[in-house]
Formats: sequence, structure tokens, C-alpha cells
Amino acid sequence: MELFTKKYEITAPAEIHDRLDAFLAFFHFNGGHSGTFGMWFDGDGADTLKVDPPPPKEYAKGSQRIANAGHELEIATNQGTYYSRALDRKRPEYRYKDGALWKLLPGQHEDWKLVDDFERFAKL
Repeated sequence: MELFTKKYEITAPAEIHDRLDAFLAFFHFNGGHSGTFGMWFDGDGADTLKVDPPPPKEYAKGSQRIANAGHELEIATNQGTYYSRALDRKRPEYRYKDGALWKLLPGQHEDWKLVDDFERFAKL
């Protein structure tokens, strides 16, 4: 595997930097566990964070749309695929992949349904 170095400048309050340091420790000190790791972020404006250089613009639409699901856990995977999961497994799960939004109902495992009213969902 070829390794690359990429540098970011992050502008945020000290509390967010501390939270980000704790989050990055998951990866730096990982002893071989594979999983999904997360960091709390109050996205209604209470928490702020700016990244320079900004992430690629092609990731903007998916990240913004999946965050609108209003769940407690948003997950970014490879090539701009995003998931939104509620901690309460009785709520639906959402996936943004290849420019489309998909919904998985509780109790289903692989029966993803295309969300028809994509624009309405994006404004939630």
C-alpha cells in the first residue's frame, strides 16, 4: 500500500480541537480493530470547524444531504458514500451513494429503496 501525506489547517474553538485530537487517537493508536469511529459535533451552529484546504466539492452534496436525515450517526465511507443511522434501530437508515439517496426500513437487511422525493428530503 502506497502512503501519502496530506496536511490540513483546522480552525475551531479549543473544545473542538480537543475532541478532534481524541477522535484522531482512535486511528493513530489503533491496535488492529476494524470498525466505525465517531466524534460528536453539534451541527446547528454551536460547534464550528473550518478545514483548509476544504474537502473535494464532489463530497459536499452527499455529506449535506445525509446529515439532514437527523440521525445520531453519520458515516463517511470511500468515494463519497455516506450513511445515516439512528441509535434507535426502530428508525430507518439512509445511504447516499452515486448521487442517489436510499432508505432501509427497520428489520430489513439489504432491501434498500430509492427515496423518490430527493429534493424534499434534502431540505429537511
